[in-house]
Amino acid sequence: MFSSKAQATLVDNHGSWFTFGCKFVNELFGASPAKIEEIKKKAKEKYEREEVAFKVIGREFKEIEYKYASADPRYKKLEKKFKKAEKRFEKIDRVYKQEKFNKAVYFTGLNVELHEVILFASFCAFISLASALMLDVVLFFGVKVDFFIILIYMMPLTFILPFVVFGFLTSYPDILVNRIEVLSLGRTPEAINYLVMSMRLSPSLNKAIAFAADNADEPLASGLKKVLWDVYMRKYNGIEESFLAFAYDWGDWNEDLKRSLYAIRSSTLEHTDEGLNRSLDKAVDIILSGTRRRIEDFAASLSTPTTVLFALGILMPMVIGAMLPMLALNLSMNPQEIMGTIGETAKGTVESVNTLAIVLMMDIAFPMISLVYAYFILGKRPGTSTPPKVKSKLTDSQRRSILVVSMIIGIMLSSFGILQIVGFFGEWAGMLGALLILWGISLSIGFYCKTTSFGQKKHRDEIIKMEDEFPDAMFQLGSRIAEGAPLEIALKKTGKAMEGTAIGKVFERIAYTLQITKSTLDNALFGDVGVLRNIPSRTIKAAMKTVVEIVKKDPTTAGQTIVATSAYLKDMKKAEHDIRTQLSSTVEMMKSTGILFAPIIMGITSSLYVLLAKEFAEIPGTTKMIDPALFLLIIGIYLIAIVIVIMYFTSGIEHGDDRIALKANIGTALPIAVVIYTIATIVCQLGIIGV
Repeated sequence: MFSSKAQATLVDNHGSWFTFGCKFVNELFGASPAKIEEIKKKAKEKYEREEVAFKVIGREFKEIEYKYASADPRYKKLEKKFKKAEKRFEKIDRVYKQEKFNKAVYFTGLNVELHEVILFASFCAFISLASALMLDVVLFFGVKVDFFIILIYMMPLTFILPFVVFGFLTSYPDILVNRIEVLSLGRTPEAINYLVMSMRLSPSLNKAIAFAADNADEPLASGLKKVLWDVYMRKYNGIEESFLAFAYDWGDWNEDLKRSLYAIRSSTLEHTDEGLNRSLDKAVDIILSGTRRRIEDFAASLSTPTTVLFALGILMPMVIGAMLPMLALNLSMNPQEIMGTIGETAKGTVESVNTLAIVLMMDIAFPMISLVYAYFILGKRPGTSTPPKVKSKLTDSQRRSILVVSMIIGIMLSSFGILQIVGFFGEWAGMLGALLILWGISLSIGFYCKTTSFGQKKHRDEIIKMEDEFPDAMFQLGSRIAEGAPLEIALKKTGKAMEGTAIGKVFERIAYTLQITKSTLDNALFGDVGVLRNIPSRTIKAAMKTVVEIVKKDPTTAGQTIVATSAYLKDMKKAEHDIRTQLSSTVEMMKSTGILFAPIIMGITSSLYVLLAKEFAEIPGTTKMIDPALFLLIIGIYLIAIVIVIMYFTSGIEHGDDRIALKANIGTALPIAVVIYTIATIVCQLGIIGV
């Protein structure tokens, strides 16, 4: 029950591919269940033998302690033997129990076992090794790249990559734990808020946990459900014991959450309303102040790595790209110094050096390093709010049609570009062909991303605007209820006071539905004709579910609780705004660089290379440089890759784990960058020809 729910919610966006890969590879190449059970049985028997042997040595050592002094040779001999056995058993115990792995799997909800992870990692490492070796063979026999060049450039990659892949996949559960912890950081006050609200209404820990589990965001929701589940399964003797175990487990990475949960538990021991409210207020204060402090620390710590990513991942490649024409010119003028030989062999080798080095550096190394570092930085971004989960209105057939159309666009433009490069040898034909290939790649990706996200993006923006207005509406609603106004009147007045806003219309519709249907608030909000039924905002729905429960109390308590909820929502919005504000200058600089300045610089670089290649091709004794069309294509592919990385990073900083915003940004930025790159290349080339 818990595993499937947790996996569906926690791992869907981050670890579903990992679970699928482990299961798929294990089904193809893994041992049978009977064989696995046999291996586990043998491992258990071995562990038990080692445990018995260690206990025997331990008893012998305890007996020696009473018989001999510590300086006695017999004592020292057995002490040395005991420490050696202890070290050995600790290693065996760590390998057998795999507590770190099991804890990571439990926390994330990954439905995998250790042997499946190891097999999947080994398989992927083997595939990466085989792919690298195959590429080496193609370069040597097909492209005729010199063996010395392959040895320098490819062999390190060939033999290092499998270890990197294996290490990454085996440690992925721990990586996912870290990301989920950070994503959950800003969402812990929400769960505490629901626990406190329920305790104020009815001081029952069972009801409070059930209420928070139904309304809080993941992963805390699944964790709270497991608190109840463990009691039902008799793992713990009572709800308080299970609740304290939950607090202890989550307190490993969030001390404020543990203290806040302890304060909630202590409130159950209070016998007066004053004592109960005091403990609950303490719980809220602890989690809010601690979370706000940690979010501010995270936001401040993001400034330096963001600047490093901008400098090393974008500026430095641009500088190197601008220097490539001169570097290629230097290599072409000095083939003897590069290889120590003279003649066509040396010239061909230098040309291979130029091409292979530029492709590896610009189209593979820089984009991959930037993407990995951006992923690492975003892994430290606290998740202060959950993006609205807006469902696409496109059907599966429509989505497939869009994919087919985007592929046709890409294939047609790229094919025509290849024909231009292969069929004609003129300068402009080659350049036009390279640009058409880039247009094919960028338009196909941009068209698919933009078309599939357009409707979702529009609806998402409306929901986000509604969520921004929601705290003010909750404050007004709580104030009116605290003054004694009936719920229907309070909703109507709040909607009228916020006239012209989306949330104001929602409140007016709720009041109208209550007046016309004479139904309960719960049915008016979430029933068959409920106002919030088609609004995909978990924040608004969860808060209004709280209102449904709160209005059953006296007006003063209900109003104060609703006002407190609005204050919490404002705090979270402020934290999200602070993150964006502190990094806005760097993020905007990265966006402008990727969309505007990088295409211009790369266009000038490509045109300069065309000029140098044309002029020095006529000078005797120089090596033929890389074909200008190929050079333009290499630089253009780098531009496409780095724009995608920039959009991935800036979208993550601004919107968190919001795939709709990411697709929309890529769909807009990629064609614009290629348009500017095309214009810069053509204009600069025309200027060069004019000169």
